[in-house]
Amino acid sequence: MEIPNVGDVHLWFADLAEVASDPDLASRYASSLLSPAERAALDAEGDALTADARTRRDITSKAFTRAVLARYLGRGIDPADLTFAIGPHGKPRLMGAEGTRFLYRLNNRPDARRIRYSLSHCDRLAVLAVTSAPAVEDVPLLADIEAENKTPLNEPFRAVYEIGVDCEDERRRTSASADALARRWLSAAEAARLDAIEDDDVRATAFMRLWTLKEAYVKALGTGIAAHALSGFDVAVTRGEEEEEGSKRLNASTTSSGGDRGGGGVGLDRASDAPGSIALTERGDGWESSADRWRFALVRPTPTDSLVAAVCVWGGGGVGEEEAEEGGGGGEVDADDDAATRAPTIISRWFVPLVKEDAERPPPEVIAVSSHFRAS
Repeated sequence: MEIPNVGDVHLWFADLAEVASDPDLASRYASSLLSPAERAALDAEGDALTADARTRRDITSKAFTRAVLARYLGRGIDPADLTFAIGPHGKPRLMGAEGTRFLYRLNNRPDARRIRYSLSHCDRLAVLAVTSAPAVEDVPLLADIEAENKTPLNEPFRAVYEIGVDCEDERRRTSASADALARRWLSAAEAARLDAIEDDDVRATAFMRLWTLKEAYVKALGTGIAAHALSGFDVAVTRGEEEEEGSKRLNASTTSSGGDRGGGGVGLDRASDAPGSIALTERGDGWESSADRWRFALVRPTPTDSLVAAVCVWGGGGVGEEEAEEGGGGGEVDADDDAATRAPTIISRWFVPLVKEDAERPPPEVIAVSSHFRAS
């Protein structure tokens, strides 16, 4: 399988209800798809853990990630052999796989080192978002890192060309009200916009969508909430000038996009009449200059369900050394990198490892997209 173009996104969905319907599937994942270290950690905790719903979901998410990423590296790559580097705030990056055969292949396929990904899961869904970075010379081979680091891999991350994804059930309600959560976690502007929505249920749904978008962004940055507070930036989901009732109604309109149902492709062309729009405003921590280079999409994986997924991907093209230092790093790229001047595309697939290969479903319903998406 070819990796996505720079700025494009492959979204892989797994229906966790299908996994839960087979009580033995988590054990099969653990034995055939997890790494030896991951299996050892499970064994150390005891077999009883595999019966726990949360543990089964964690096992499934790890197995799902490994099974998908292995597809981009060519035939014969064992998902259990994949190795990862961990960023300073816990964001992982695919580095390679155990074994000299893979390292030889990796030397001849440098594009494999361009893969960037992000994982999220909730009670009923796991989603893996995959994109790519341009080829850069300073991304070390696994063998080079192992020669210099005898401890577990820890590599600083560049946010440029990264991706973040988050998923949630927009109908999920917590013990605290959306108003209280907004005042505690969100920016003042976001809380004010939510407060202006009169209907309690619509306001709570709007909060869940906004939370999902903000989580996707901080996951793309590789910081997490602890290092980049959600109140430090604004994400606005608006409908446009035709919204006559202002913020009293949910400011996110739903629009479906076509595409090849068999391939699950959804083109996020930002047409002039598309009502759903997402905008990001940064206010600190050195990310202001790059804020307008991030592209967002909020989708409903199954149009008839309440699950939503938000993806945030870098679409601003290359950066120079000076900007790289200010915005988290980067490097000059080839002149033919046109991620900033064409419409990024999302291709979606449903996949349950060891059960269903590329299950066919209708394409996701597009709720809103970043205003920075441009028509091709």
